[in-house]
Amino acid sequence: MTSFFANTPYEPPNAILGVAKECNEDPFPEKINLTIGAYRDDHGKPYVLPSVAEARQVLHNANVDHEYLVQDGFAKFVEVAQELMFGKLLPNAYTIQAVAGTGAVRLGADFLKRILPDAVV
Repeated sequence: MTSFFANTPYEPPNAILGVAKECNEDPFPEKINLTIGAYRDDHGKPYVLPSVAEARQVLHNANVDHEYLVQDGFAKFVEVAQELMFGKLLPNAYTIQAVAGTGAVRLGADFLKRILPDAVV
């Protein structure tokens, strides 16, 4: 029996991860991997910042329930993000939380394309 996915075409690899793979395969001993935004130790292994480790521990100790957020995101986060971006809360600005930077860019591009269909996004 053949797999349901046997005739599924392959998608091209993620460009950023492809560059990271090329970097990892490069034999030059003094290379510095700047392809993906992660801190690394002297051996090239990911380094977890102490602040990140502490935040992880705080979340673990808080026994969070992992409930889904509302569609706009965590209310206090979007409020503080708007204050950080604009210096204050703006009555006519709408802020949402997105997954990572590329997720936010994608949401913004989709939104612009929807409201400005002739625009090149």
